[in-house]
Amino acid sequence: MDRGIDLFDSVLPARVARNGQLWVPGGRLNIRNGSFLDDPRPVQEGCPCPLCARFSRAYLAHLFRARELLGYRLATCHNLTFTLDFMARIRAAIRSDVFPAALAELRLRAGQVSRSEAAGEPA
Repeated sequence: MDRGIDLFDSVLPARVARNGQLWVPGGRLNIRNGSFLDDPRPVQEGCPCPLCARFSRAYLAHLFRARELLGYRLATCHNLTFTLDFMARIRAAIRSDVFPAALAELRLRAGQVSRSEAAGEPA
């Protein structure tokens, strides 16, 4: 199950970004939700992407509502940064020979499974 390659080509980070979906540890945000209109926080604390380093959730929500192309570009940059960080964590776990033990935490961080599923409990 955990054997394979760590190289892939995907348009998914850009495709979901165009629809307002931003990947964050443990899940995703839909920036089109009204709750982000006045949210001064970055999309993800500690993320080095241009969006998180310089702009707020509220500003990005404004860009999406205005259909400003900068919003789509910033959201895509964030999702790509998230994906690259995720893959770097996987590669580090493989190099350290702890990948099977780290897999549950990696999947939880990526929002692929719930906390109970990551712990091996039935869904």
